[in-house]
Amino acid sequence: RERARARGETETETRENLNQTSEQQIISRVKKMVHIDGHEIAVVTTIAGFVGVTHGIYGKGWFKSLIHRQPVIAMSVTLASIGICLPLVVVPLRRKLGMPTNQYDHHDPKCVWPKIIE
Repeated sequence: RERARARGETETETRENLNQTSEQQIISRVKKMVHIDGHEIAVVTTIAGFVGVTHGIYGKGWFKSLIHRQPVIAMSVTLASIGICLPLVVVPLRRKLGMPTNQYDHHDPKCVWPKIIE
């Protein structure tokens, strides 16, 4: 307050400046948040539906029995699940590192396109 008085600001001007500063902080936090697109939601709901149906059909402990009875199929299911979940991890990492993401979100105005070396 003493600094504001030294600059000749009134108390209402000081409050307005504080409000603007907090709004700018909120906007900068929102810009830093993870961008969730429809693709990510579709992947998560597909996996959740698959697990829900499988758990409903086979009951509790179905994956342990699958590992014991059919280890090759269990490994393929695990690798497929990891492959399906990779876009949930890789795309946000590419965005943070500033790498091209035009294959995933070409419609986003902040999309990074690859630089073509001629």
